Amino acid sequence: MNVEEICRDYFPRWRNAKHWKLQEGSRQWVNAHGEIICNKAYGYCDIAQRVIWVADSRTVTLIHEICHAVTGPSHGKRFRARLRQAAQQAEQLSETALALALSQEADGYEPEEGERITPTSIYNMVEDIVHDVPGITFEEVVDGVAADLGLIPTELHRRARKLRHVYTTAQQEWESREQRRKARQ
Repeated sequence: MNVEEICRDYFPRWRNAKHWKLQEGSRQWVNAHGEIICNKAYGYCDIAQRVIWVADSRTVTLIHEICHAVTGPSHGKRFRARLRQAAQQAEQLSETALALALSQEADGYEPEEGERITPTSIYNMVEDIVHDVPGITFEEVVDGVAADLGLIPTELHRRARKLRHVYTTAQQEWESREQRRKARQ
């Protein structure tokens, strides 16, 4: 299935699709130290540049990344709801295996039952986003986490006062891990 078919069948109201570019392979970028970094994930949605990178030919990966393009960088409520909507559409199109795979993908990001919004859970979300989306700005992280939790950014800052510190630390840890990985190569 190609991008046009996926957009037609699963994202027919996504008006911005024509402004996005699909790039095959792993995403590469230059970090703050001038080093070329290669993302080893199956896919990546670069919201700022409007580019979806896919390193495999799985329809699930492409739909997952388009869900990010539509809903934002995190795997929160909006993302999971959009992924489940795509699963329902796959079922209607008699794409049973795809429907199951998309449902399982959404389930994998579902919080545990009874999970509360605590500062620690918010910080964990921030760390996950920074590790999944290197180069994302602090403001983008705050906006995404707030939207996923049904909060506005000021409420998020009130609930988790160390957001900036957690974001900066996560960025530094990611850069350090990348440097170690490069040194081993």
